[in-house]
Amino acid sequence: MRIARRIVTLRMLEGMSRADLARAAQISESRTSEIEQGIGRPRGKELFQLAAALKVDFEQLTADVAMADLAEPNGVAVEDQTTVRTNTIEESLRSLRRDDEFQDLVKQLALRVSKQ
Repeated sequence: MRIARRIVTLRMLEGMSRADLARAAQISESRTSEIEQGIGRPRGKELFQLAAALKVDFEQLTADVAMADLAEPNGVAVEDQTTVRTNTIEESLRSLRRDDEFQDLVKQLALRVSKQ
């Protein structure tokens, strides 16, 4: 399933408008629109924000989603993309571990999950 379709489906199941989702996820409405239309690919931090706003786990949001939907386009030949994606994911994870705002989001999500 495409990440854009999954986000739209989950948003509709929650009875949210695109503006509601943007506000809840603390992402601009124009950026949320780009993600939902498949024009822009969501970054790691945005995925966590969207998951929290949609009241689902990060894993539920991203399960069975093609890696191409999650990584920024890189213009690399198909045979080289797996290595590039792996490196990009590792770099993104290192960056996220150093991001205080991201760490706060993870803690908020963990608290929300533990209360369920």
